[in-house]
Amino acid sequence: MRVEVAGEPLAVEADADLMRVVLDNLVGNAVKYGLAGTEIRVTVRKVEGAVRVEVRNEGVGVPSERFPELFTKFHRIHDPRLSSRKGTGVGLYLVKHFVELHGGRVGVDGEYGKWIRFWFEVPDGAPSA
Repeated sequence: MRVEVAGEPLAVEADADLMRVVLDNLVGNAVKYGLAGTEIRVTVRKVEGAVRVEVRNEGVGVPSERFPELFTKFHRIHDPRLSSRKGTGVGLYLVKHFVELHGGRVGVDGEYGKWIRFWFEVPDGAPSA
């Protein structure tokens, strides 16, 4: 797999260790659940009042009706195509928790059977208008 990083470096006030856990989980999941030989795309960009980081990969993905379950503690999607991949079901829960501790939010979108993209936004610390 190849990891492609797009965007410019942007600064936020955040706990470096917690943000490392967030990124490790998102990129690690992209590697674990992505298709061999495909690209993982990490994008960093400024959005209104925040910095947004997206991690996208091609692979089995998740049906959209299951998206709300992904960030709950100990939850794992059961799909026979993923039975060989091990996990505890806490990675995305921690992602959501740590991002929210920073006043941010998380989300997911994708096309089942093709791709999935997880994203998070954390406030950029700029004064509001």
